[in-house]
This record gives sequence, structure tokens and C-alpha cells, in this order.
Amino acid sequence: MGLESLQIPQIEWSYPVFTMGLTGTIGSGKSTAASLFREAGCKILDADQTAREILHSSSVHSSLLEIFGKEIQEKDETISREKIAEIIFNDRQKRKVLNQLIHPKVQSHLKSVQENLPQGELLVYDVPLLFETGSQQGMDLTVVLSAPQSIRFERVKKRSGWSWEEFLRREESQYSAEKKQKLGDIVIMNQATLDDLKTSVLQICSKIKQCNSKKENL
Repeated sequence: MGLESLQIPQIEWSYPVFTMGLTGTIGSGKSTAASLFREAGCKILDADQTAREILHSSSVHSSLLEIFGKEIQEKDETISREKIAEIIFNDRQKRKVLNQLIHPKVQSHLKSVQENLPQGELLVYDVPLLFETGSQQGMDLTVVLSAPQSIRFERVKKRSGWSWEEFLRREESQYSAEKKQKLGDIVIMNQATLDDLKTSVLQICSKIKQCNSKKENL
């Protein structure tokens, strides 16, 4: 998406730390965008990484066994994230129960990070299920990465070796691209070059920093 076509709404800082929710469809380039935001000086909090750490913590071990059974354990009795993933992608009810267990803990960690960052920092909350979990309510701005389905499939096929059926199955566990785009404050159609994506990221950061400077000068 070129610079001239990126639509940025009015931005206001409502907290000492500006928090942007970054999400996107599968294969949209969200992780690449997060890396570019980091290069631009933003702090990044990866919700998936946080959730992985929580899954392997003792605080949820017994609850996970109650939900999924002992089959999710490895031989050393640690929890297998891969086994859980296979179950929840085929069982919506268990996916819902898992989210109810993990999501509050992820949100608690987000709050802790926000409270411990210096005033004026720009925090990017990188989360696949931003809207699905209602996490957009705590954001100052939401950014959605998207691209045509055919392009996204080719990316994940190359990256992860997924079949078309697997790609569609994974997509069904999230909101559709159209719904995410409708809910987002800013939509980046990532279907061109890395330089185009970088230009969009820098434009967003510049706009946010301009708004902060105006606020500090009031």
C-alpha cells in the first residue's frame, strides 16, 4: 500500500504509554510489520509468546490437564503446545475454554508492561486474536495487516508447508479478513514490497509521535 493511500484517523493519547494493537489475517505479514515497528523505535509485546510462556508455567498446568487430559503431556510431563493446538483447531468449545484461561493472564502481563514503560513510549501489542478476544478495548489505535487470500496462502505454503485445506482450517479459527478490516482503525494491504510496508509503518509512527509532541506542548 502506497503512502498516499494509507488512511490514518485522528489519534489521541489516552495513557502515558501509547498502546497500538497490531493484528492481521494469516499470512498477512504481521510479524514482519512488528519487526519494522521495532526498528522504528517501538516496544513490542508479542501476545503469542506471552501465551506460550503461560502455557508452560506451573500456574496453569493442572487446569490444562483438566481441560484436555493427560494426552497433551510429553514423556517428561511438560505440556505440548503442538498437541493443544491440534485439539483447539478442531474443537471450538475447548478453544473457547482455553482462551478464557489464558487471556486474562496475558492481559495482566500487558498491563504490567504498560505500567513499567517510561511515559511517552509507543508500545505495539502484537496479537492475532485482537478483536476476537475484545482486546481492542484497551488500545489507543488498532492496525490490521491484510492481503488477498491467494497471496497469503502462497506465503504460508512457502513458510510452513500448509496445504490449502490446512490454510482454510486455520482461517476459520479467526475473524474473516473483511471483518478485521472493518474493525481496524488502520488497514495496511500488504501485497507489494517490503519497502512499501516499511513506508506505511514509518508513517504511522510519525503521526503518533506528532500527536504526542502536540500534547506535551499544551
